[in-house]
Amino acid sequence: MLSTEDITWLHRLTGYSEDEIRAAVQRVDGWGFQNLSAQMGSASSPDGHVAAMMLCQAMGWLTSVGVDEARLLAKLRRPDVWSMWTEIRVAGLIAHLSGAVEEVELDVPVGGDSDRDTDFRFRFTHDRDLHRIEVKALGLSARERQFCSDWEPVLRAVVPSRGVCIFHADIDTAPPPLNRETRREMCRDVARHARHRTPPCGPVSATVVVAHGTREQYVRRLAAKISEHLSQLPDSDVGWMAFHWGNGAPLAGC
Repeated sequence: MLSTEDITWLHRLTGYSEDEIRAAVQRVDGWGFQNLSAQMGSASSPDGHVAAMMLCQAMGWLTSVGVDEARLLAKLRRPDVWSMWTEIRVAGLIAHLSGAVEEVELDVPVGGDSDRDTDFRFRFTHDRDLHRIEVKALGLSARERQFCSDWEPVLRAVVPSRGVCIFHADIDTAPPPLNRETRREMCRDVARHARHRTPPCGPVSATVVVAHGTREQYVRRLAAKISEHLSQLPDSDVGWMAFHWGNGAPLAGC
């Protein structure tokens, strides 16, 4: 499991209590699913620890409205860990935020000539319609993943002692060559400015790059995904398609 200091930082950044984070990670390990534990168990990254907390929280919301935990665990046994995490998290948020869920069904057959299922079907208080919900996760494109890979050495080479060093770059622009003196000067400038500010989380030290020129590409990919999966929502019920945008970047090695 992460160190006490790291978990304290997760508490500051997310608002989840340290004990809750530890308990969630231990719970994930206790299920005994190797793929899931690798991503969200005690050996996982900070992202994995937070994901474990969010997963357990969503499962609590769903079981409180009558969903069988064994059915949720059956989803988590599947190899596509993050897709299943997304489905459960989205369904949990709907159940929690609506406050009027009477029934939730999982993996509901569409019927007719279709051999597909819908991820969830919700029944709400004072609503005759059954609401089918299909959840899709949309990660980084190949070009965006390449951008992350190209910029990784630069981000590692420019880390100020304090403060946040921020780059802005077009998605199709290669990282600029930065010699040692330039990198040191950038770090000194960022640290000097940071001393005159009071960060909300203490003396943060980080380097980030913001990619520009991806909005149109994302809209095209989203439209294509919607068209591809509309057949999973039958005409007979009220249906919704939920999309989760995950950054898709590796949780280790970057």
